[in-house]
Amino acid sequence: MRKHLGMILLAVVTLLGLLFYTIAYVVEEGQDIVLVKTFGAPTKDLDGRKPVQAGLYFKWPWPIQEVVRYDGRLIIVEDDMEQLNTRDSRDLIATLYCGWKIADARKFQAKRKTVENAMAAVKEKLKSSKSQIMREYDMVDIVNTDPSKMRIPEIEKRIRENMNEVLSQDGIEVAVVGVKNLGLSDLASKQVIQAMQAERKKMKDTIEAEGDAQAQAIREWAKAASDKILAFARRKAADIRGEGDRAAAETYKKYHEHPEFAIFLRELEMLRSSLKSKTVLLLDGMDIRALKFLRDGPSTPPPPKTEPTKK
Repeated sequence: MRKHLGMILLAVVTLLGLLFYTIAYVVEEGQDIVLVKTFGAPTKDLDGRKPVQAGLYFKWPWPIQEVVRYDGRLIIVEDDMEQLNTRDSRDLIATLYCGWKIADARKFQAKRKTVENAMAAVKEKLKSSKSQIMREYDMVDIVNTDPSKMRIPEIEKRIRENMNEVLSQDGIEVAVVGVKNLGLSDLASKQVIQAMQAERKKMKDTIEAEGDAQAQAIREWAKAASDKILAFARRKAADIRGEGDRAAAETYKKYHEHPEFAIFLRELEMLRSSLKSKTVLLLDGMDIRALKFLRDGPSTPPPPKTEPTKK
């Protein structure tokens, strides 16, 4: 008996371990969603994304109860690249992605059973929502050189809401939808380039018109300022001219009193203005007294005449 006691204890421990394994289960924090089914019907669900529900639990062994475990983290799905038409009849190639998670384990188990089935449904709904909603926008709302005119965030939000309206019935929540790739066919590329060129030309014409208007306003302001300055200068010149005329009139009165002196002063003024620079004057030497010596030669003045004396 003692010889088999160790084997018996080992067997008991093994059986207890197997029993513990069949009746105990762990809900991992942050990722596990556990659904407990009793005789095939869901009776309890635990969400490890809620810290208070994570931990060690016990159940009845199979076939009374069984545990169905799902990954509660975000799952990313991408749709296929597809060409569609925008509202203004432009060809656009777009690829979208979405991130979804299990929101209600009981609904998910009843409708989709497995994550693989749910991924197919999410991908199909992403494709149909993209085709439905993106057709309601023009090309310039999706592809534009001005980021403020792009409505991609609005499109992504509408697609996410449209998907949740249907998939929420399956216990699925779409948390995020985004545009991964955008492409244009050759024809669409030419149309987009032409539209951008037309838009740029319109902007150029608008800017040139504004510039011309501003230039015209500046010219008119400059002309008005110039006319004002000239008018002021003319008035000032007229005042100065009037003062000069009055001063000249007073001077002329004095000139009339001494005309010879006035002529002399005018001649001096004329000489002063004429001899400002280097000037050569040609004069008739015969009219210069000092030069008569060169013409007539030296001579002494005749002696004074004396009257004869009477005897």
